[in-house]
Amino acid sequence: MSSLTTRARALVAYDGALAQLLIGILQVFLVSVSFLAATSPLTAFVLLVGWQPTHLAIVLFAASTVTVAPAFAGALAAAERIIDERGDAHAGRAFWRAFARSCRSRWPVAVGAAAIAWFLSYDVALFSGIDAVLLATLVGSALLVIALVAVGSAPDASLAAACRGAAGRPRLALAWLLLAVVAALLCLIPIVGTSLMLFTPGLAALAIQICNRTLGFRTAR
Repeated sequence: MSSLTTRARALVAYDGALAQLLIGILQVFLVSVSFLAATSPLTAFVLLVGWQPTHLAIVLFAASTVTVAPAFAGALAAAERIIDERGDAHAGRAFWRAFARSCRSRWPVAVGAAAIAWFLSYDVALFSGIDAVLLATLVGSALLVIALVAVGSAPDASLAAACRGAAGRPRLALAWLLLAVVAALLCLIPIVGTSLMLFTPGLAALAIQICNRTLGFRTAR
């Protein structure tokens, strides 16, 4: 009985397994909430305007995606800190520092991603009846997501180097895309999707960083 009591006390101790698990969940929550806050322009567009085949709606949609690339960088940097530091990661602070750094040093990536979103939206608006165009739009969107993850995973590498690294590891790039799609679909589940949204971005970023380390994509600090 004493042994059982000792194990129970160790489990619920301040530095025990249960406490570490709860702190880890909190860190993931902070990353997810920070990601949602950083991408709030896109959320506001979806809720207030919605995608429409009009010039104004397409321009507003493209403008609302400007913060997406820095948000990817912030989430991936925070996830890396969680893996390395666990309970001492200060994930929220790590997210916003990486977000600000990306806005300062990689604003061309953010603007370029918004421009690609604008171009793809016009393709859908003008040629929605052509299957080949819709397929090309989906492929372009997938490549854009992969590029943003590659750039966010290698914050100190050049855009070309990050994309070459992803191209040299097609299995890793497909894993990134699959994780991003699964995370987005989970957030769209009726009723529970809103609650899952508070944890899904952080969990997806963690999974991506675990894949990066497992499959040899070295992140630069």
